[in-house]
Amino acid sequence: MKVPFYNTVAQDALNVLQQKSKTGSLNISYLSSPESYLKLESGMHHAILDNVVKGYMAGTYTIPDQTIDYFDFEDIAIKESWNTDNSITTSMIVKDRFMPGLTLKGDYKQWVHSKKSNMEFSAKYANDFIAADARLHCSLSSMKSELSAVWKIDNWLLGCQLGIDLPTMNMTNTNIMLGYKSGNSCIQTYSNNCTEYGSIIYHKVNERMKLASSAVWNSEQPGSTFSVGMECKLTPETTVQTKVATNNEFSFTITQQLSSALKLGVYSKFKFSNFLDSQQQIGFGISYEQPHSCCRKE
Repeated sequence: MKVPFYNTVAQDALNVLQQKSKTGSLNISYLSSPESYLKLESGMHHAILDNVVKGYMAGTYTIPDQTIDYFDFEDIAIKESWNTDNSITTSMIVKDRFMPGLTLKGDYKQWVHSKKSNMEFSAKYANDFIAADARLHCSLSSMKSELSAVWKIDNWLLGCQLGIDLPTMNMTNTNIMLGYKSGNSCIQTYSNNCTEYGSIIYHKVNERMKLASSAVWNSEQPGSTFSVGMECKLTPETTVQTKVATNNEFSFTITQQLSSALKLGVYSKFKFSNFLDSQQQIGFGISYEQPHSCCRKE
């Protein structure tokens, strides 16, 4: 198994602790793959309270295996996307066959009305011992770089993440992480910029139940936050997710698989300032995924 990247080490725990959908907004997304080499997607986000609507459209085309000079590319994907802020983004993702685990990506984004633009380049590499990620963000006003790496020593994970402002060579962020993963359990402690400290624990009890907890303390803000979450699959079609936090928040989510293609979710969030005064947020979501035809010719 490949080592996870820095931002995904605690992903299993975050999947339990984070609510699957946000209340107070309307989200609609669409994804289609008419051919194996083509993907089309679009989405819309409406912040109801702020009355703000955002959306995007994108298309991804995967070029068949290519051999250029001494490089044998396993996969080349080109993505073009448009956002309602009138920006167009062109992305290219390249994977090299001779170095499994290496992914190169380049993004060019331009705002049509202002002619402003920026570029971002990234390189990722992961194997059984290390996962490294390097990013370079360039614009007319700034040039920033972010480097991260996670090393695996037996069951231990050691990671660091650095952000650098290249013109001034100043550190924008310095994060470190130490974790231990064994079987279905994982524990992680981290420090962000020497101001935020926290720990995350994840345990998969069985195929039906997952538990997670997190504790966060910030030296610049009084108090700390402790959260406990659970995800339980009551039946093969019904999943329940709950979370309780010391900041007087309680969230509850239930997801029902109505058919092989249709899924319904109900989300709720409560915040109690005292016993008689509380704030409630309730929402629901529905998703439909068309089953692939067994007789379709590629």
